[in-house]
Amino acid sequence: MAEAAVESPAAQFFCHKCSVEISPVLPDYTCPRCQGGFIEEVARAAVEPSGESEEDIYGNTIDNMKMLMP
Repeated sequence: MAEAAVESPAAQFFCHKCSVEISPVLPDYTCPRCQGGFIEEVARAAVEPSGESEEDIYGNTIDNMKMLMP
């Protein structure tokens, strides 16, 4: 049985001059908007759903802050 090739999404970059995420122009790795080279690869973390709600993880933030205040 043949396996299908799975391609990972293309790496995204951040242009520091335009302040936006971009897909760079190759092979020079330049910004397609400003043609500048001051770009940085954006790291993407794999996030797996835990099944917990934000309230389960962080608790009731307002109540926690009230306990800290005199």
